[in-house]
Amino acid sequence: MKRPPVWIVRSDMISAYGQGTEACWKGLLSGQTAIQKVDRFDTRAFHSGVAACVNDLKYGASQSLVMQLIERLFEGVRVPRDARLVLATTKGEIDLLEHSLNTGPQGVDKPPVLPVFLSRLRKYLGVEDRGIVVSAACASSTTALALAASMIQAGDAECVLVVACDSVTEFVFSGFSSLMALDPEPARPFDRDR
Repeated sequence: MKRPPVWIVRSDMISAYGQGTEACWKGLLSGQTAIQKVDRFDTRAFHSGVAACVNDLKYGASQSLVMQLIERLFEGVRVPRDARLVLATTKGEIDLLEHSLNTGPQGVDKPPVLPVFLSRLRKYLGVEDRGIVVSAACASSTTALALAASMIQAGDAECVLVVACDSVTEFVFSGFSSLMALDPEPARPFDRDR
């Protein structure tokens, strides 16, 4: 049995370089780093004080950082109601938990767990599918794309929307710091002298 072809028909992104794949690509080619001093939280206790943040997000707001990104990313985009949904994230709306621990639970309407985030995303996008969460650390988005392709090739879906998102939060930052996986200087992954 011949498997149907899989095509990526649209992609977009928001990164510390700005909105769009073109902004990210140009930023990488320019040799300029998008990594800068973190001002969302106090970094003095950590091995590093720099990260690649999307700076105009409201940290500590009632809406999570990732939902702020998703709303910006999907503004004016119509998603087919019958699209299957795959959410790729490591910690999702973890900043809501941070906020509730710092200020009390009154600011959080539901616990910030991945199924709640998936439900919020489904409602926002208007899809009928229950959705699937892929949480595989740094491999989440790659795993989600492979899963989406498999769903199409198996005939389980005609259209799959993969949404991959995470944000720089104190929780995530402290985790990488405890692993000593942060460098005081910005990373240079494509630099010949790194």
